[in-house]
Amino acid sequence: MAIGALALVFLALTLPVLIELPANRSQAIDERLFHLPVIETFAAELPTPNLRDYRSATGPTYHLLLAIVHRASDGSLPLLRVVNLALGFCLVVVVWCGAARRMGPWLAVLATLPLVMSSYLLAGSLWLASDNLALALALAAVLIAIGGALTPWRSLGAGCALALAVSMRQLALWGAAPLALGSAMRALPARWRPTGLNQESDRWGWIGCLPPVLLLGSLALLWGGPVPPTFRSVHAAGVNGAAVPFALALMALLGAGLLPAALTGSTLRDLLRRRRSLLFALLPVVGLLSLLPATNYFLPPDEASAAFGAAVNPDAGTTGRYGGPLWAVVARTPAPGERSLILIALALVGSVIAVALFDRAWRQGRRREVLLLTSTMVAFIAVQTLNSQTFQRYFEPFMLTMVIWTVALGIGNSSTPDGVTHRRRALAGFTLLALIQLSLTLQSVTGHLFR
Repeated sequence: MAIGALALVFLALTLPVLIELPANRSQAIDERLFHLPVIETFAAELPTPNLRDYRSATGPTYHLLLAIVHRASDGSLPLLRVVNLALGFCLVVVVWCGAARRMGPWLAVLATLPLVMSSYLLAGSLWLASDNLALALALAAVLIAIGGALTPWRSLGAGCALALAVSMRQLALWGAAPLALGSAMRALPARWRPTGLNQESDRWGWIGCLPPVLLLGSLALLWGGPVPPTFRSVHAAGVNGAAVPFALALMALLGAGLLPAALTGSTLRDLLRRRRSLLFALLPVVGLLSLLPATNYFLPPDEASAAFGAAVNPDAGTTGRYGGPLWAVVARTPAPGERSLILIALALVGSVIAVALFDRAWRQGRRREVLLLTSTMVAFIAVQTLNSQTFQRYFEPFMLTMVIWTVALGIGNSSTPDGVTHRRRALAGFTLLALIQLSLTLQSVTGHLFR
């Protein structure tokens, strides 16, 4: 029933848009220029499609899956959209499962609503794109890793899910972080292991790391690099340091409404005192990583032309910092020396909010989950620096999931005053965040219906 309720909200926000899809959103442009042509080409080339180079920077599995549907349905675009819609809802189900494990099914519905109402989840479900399915598979692997004792078969299952995710989006390799960390900690002497990472079963995590690593290595050999050759200078033009402050700035915006819940039974002063050493080490590092790269709004001329339907010039070799409400704010605020002051400030605030969210879960005894989720978030941000493009749609669904799951880990006993207060504050925070997400969606995804 809980999943059914989420499905009703999801369909209410997507079905009206399917009747009249606008053509000017970034996902619509990506579909028209890249994803749909690749699907059509693969469908025509089946059973031996050319996987060495094609018009997408991502792995081929998503396109192959829809190419089979395209071939079987004689090129039915409506059927492709229905299949893509169902695949997009898989992400909602995975995130809900992670939250429901700790906070129950119906409170988890409320916690998941900000994701259901996110313009990026909805756009990735309306237009053909591999974002949602790849993220769902990678998060499923993370859920298996943090969900309890790892048997060799559970670890292998997580690895296979992650390999599928990597075969759709190479950067999904971040999902191996909790498997690798648990296995690495078991290899250390007991006195050196962090509190919480002492489960004997964690030693099997290395089994889950093998499938995605081998799959990624195979793709790299096939392409001669991390992406197909046509897109190497667009998405693999060098390290993109702006990803670090941008991700943490999103954490500040998405997690601000949940900060009161994280501080239940405590105060901000208590948090600063309790986590003094961590914050003294973390904030200077975040500040330095935010100051070193250019963080101003930047739309490369080549990509500006692509927004109007022209093909991307693969020789551009520039990094893009645009796309989404946060970049729109950055574009309108001071950025001396190509360093956005507001992005740097938000990154520092986001670091404190992340510490507060994880601290609450730690105080509830969820130490293993906290350490593994922290490693997941660090790995996600690290691999995003390998992508030359910093679009908000690459970051928001994942960072939103981290907020949802860490708040769920912090849920206390509902029979205690602390647990009741935390639930009420979480309820208020998720409601506020869902309303903000809905307002952004009504403007960007469904606004044309009202106009």
